[in-house]
Amino acid sequence: ADVGIIPYPPELIGVMNNKNSSRVKSTARAVLLMSLGLPIIVSPLESYTELIKHGENGFIARSAQDWIDYISLLRDNPKLRKVMGLNGRETVIKDYSNESQTSQYLAIFNNLL
Repeated sequence: ADVGIIPYPPELIGVMNNKNSSRVKSTARAVLLMSLGLPIIVSPLESYTELIKHGENGFIARSAQDWIDYISLLRDNPKLRKVMGLNGRETVIKDYSNESQTSQYLAIFNNLL
């Protein structure tokens, strides 16, 4: 694959108690695709919008036209695909790698002790 896409039905975004019911969606698929160096396009779920820096390490498609535009843009621009994929991988390494998680856990444990 050259691009990872994670669509979510728009009618299911934010339907429970006027909150973003999709907040419980995990970022696992996005993190996995980004760790592989793939640029990604995602629906505007809260968990994804916290991870994706739009236009830097992925795209957030807020409409059907956005999906068409971003897929076409990445299809037609191999250099952009590569740059966005590398930026996404750097995001994952910085925020989700064993090293970064270890330091966060150690800080928590040291505060508790």
